[in-house]
Amino acid sequence: MQGKLAYVPQEAWIQNMTLRDNILFGKRYQERKYKKVLEACALLPDLEILSGGDMTEIGEKVSLHIRIIICLVRALLLLRPKFM
Repeated sequence: MQGKLAYVPQEAWIQNMTLRDNILFGKRYQERKYKKVLEACALLPDLEILSGGDMTEIGEKVSLHIRIIICLVRALLLLRPKFM
């Protein structure tokens, strides 16, 4: 098997830090790529609701659907699909 593999857990989890930090986990922020993935995962409308956008501190209070999308965004940023 060649290429990269990313894992999206069945039970989505996040840590008590900003939404962006939950996505990047210390990886380098690349604005263009980051925003493309957020758009592809339909996370942008949810970010508009949050007062600080992706710099809003989140934790278990965030909805399950947002946690699932965050996990998907993490995976796509790692895999770098061709559409990016």
